[in-house]
Amino acid sequence: MNTPSLASLVESLSMSDRAAMAVAHYIDERDIENLVHDSTRWSRSVAHLPQSVQAVIARMRRSAGVLPAPLVDAMAGPLRTSLESISPRAFLTIHHPLTPLEQLFVSGVVWPHTTSSGRYWIIPKEVEESLGDVPPLFEVEQPQPACTPAQAISLDDVLVGATMLALDGRLPLQQHGRIAHVVLNRLGQEGISHTMLQWMSSCWLAAGIFRVDTNGLAPTPRLMEWLAMAPHERTQEMARAWLQAAWNEWDMANLKKRPPAVDVRYARRMLVHALLSHLPEEWCAWDAVHMSLRSGWPDMVRPTNQQGKWQTPAGWPHTWMEEDGRLVEFMLRGPACWLGIVAWDELGVYVRRTALGGWLAGVNPTPTPHIPQPARLEADGSVVLVDTTNYYARVQLYRIADWRDTLTAHITPNRVRQAIAGGLSSTTYLDILQSVLDGPIPTAFASKIRAWADDVSHVSVESMVLITASSAEVMMDIIHDRHVALPTYQRVNDTTLAIAPNVAATVIRRLRQAGYVVDVLGVKVPQFDDGELALLEHMLRTLHSPDEKVRQIQAKIAQIRRKGQPNG
Repeated sequence: MNTPSLASLVESLSMSDRAAMAVAHYIDERDIENLVHDSTRWSRSVAHLPQSVQAVIARMRRSAGVLPAPLVDAMAGPLRTSLESISPRAFLTIHHPLTPLEQLFVSGVVWPHTTSSGRYWIIPKEVEESLGDVPPLFEVEQPQPACTPAQAISLDDVLVGATMLALDGRLPLQQHGRIAHVVLNRLGQEGISHTMLQWMSSCWLAAGIFRVDTNGLAPTPRLMEWLAMAPHERTQEMARAWLQAAWNEWDMANLKKRPPAVDVRYARRMLVHALLSHLPEEWCAWDAVHMSLRSGWPDMVRPTNQQGKWQTPAGWPHTWMEEDGRLVEFMLRGPACWLGIVAWDELGVYVRRTALGGWLAGVNPTPTPHIPQPARLEADGSVVLVDTTNYYARVQLYRIADWRDTLTAHITPNRVRQAIAGGLSSTTYLDILQSVLDGPIPTAFASKIRAWADDVSHVSVESMVLITASSAEVMMDIIHDRHVALPTYQRVNDTTLAIAPNVAATVIRRLRQAGYVVDVLGVKVPQFDDGELALLEHMLRTLHSPDEKVRQIQAKIAQIRRKGQPNG
């Protein structure tokens, strides 16, 4: 934004306003022109302003010296004068005490500026350059308090525990998509609250490592990619999922019955990408951090509207402590702490940024990744997990072996057969085992696994619809009746045959048209007959859509129609 120079602004002042500005700087009115070029005078004048006024200056400087007028008015106002009058500053001399905005306005530190996009308050560039570095948002106590960090919960351990429950089908969802309380007991880790579990499950769904299956959560193929990542990369992905997760902190934390008009996703982005870089890695009292935000950055969770303007919320900033402040506190004590990017002391009084949080905020170097040690295969079929932080190996071994204790899994013939019956092939089984070991699988042991896998009995289960006639002669009439034109069927006995469920509706209609009395006993008639399926297949083919799901649906319809074709 192009802003006028300080010299032109001072030149536009009336004589009475010049006098008011001179009094604010403790100089003679005749020296007001020299004030434009005296950088030390501006820095001294600002240094004598109250802390609440300096907080407003620091907030504006962090935005390149320009802020929307409604925001500054709500944060530092009111301004009890008319900007349209000849001497608005001189008029303020009758008001005492002055508000922070009035003090800045009278002294000339901030000036009104109107553009086509709205009204703004600006700090002239000459004043901005004379003030030196922007002071830190939070003050660090000296000397540092001796704080003991609260014990952090390992998100990776919780993820592994939830994955094992999901693989067993024991990760149920209640109404409204909430995880059941019983899952907390199954995870067996102290310190996990129901709110934390709901937050994690929402992030897992947003990250695509879990999906909703029937009435529970089931892992996706992306889960193994996630577990194979370095720890700091998993945290980064978890934070990214949190930024886009479709849930509301106000609902999860029960902060208020009626959530305010706050975009929680915007608040999350501001916390991770902006606030985290200001929070020091030394212990800070939370009360001081809270008050610094209220005075120096009260609009942190209040974005501008689509037109780039800032609108004052109803009751703001008097409701800041109950709304914006409580939201920031919950995100720092909750998600940010669970991610490990901020740390709290045991009493919850002091807070600081962690080294991992500094990396996520872009101010610290990339952490040295911990390379987990692979598992070791023993001669008796035992697999020893040398490194408990090898989460990828823990989950993979859970799929193919039985755990003896927290470090040792055992491959048995029965466990191999269970894995094969669960959908794994012997080749896939060996690939999974090889991916967690520190060396090749011995040839003799691999042959054992293949032999155990070949010993699995295969059973096919298929859903069919039974057609029963009153006699064998009637059944023969139905089979040879051209009006019925039976599709592919299987003879059960002389009076009964079986057909595919998807063609049942067509067969029932044809039987009735041919004059047979049909009793439908517990048959769930499909929604589409063959003619309707043919129409759907034709419409999908004419779409020429590149979407893979469209092609899958088209292939599935073609397969259903092939199964329902009449016998040649």
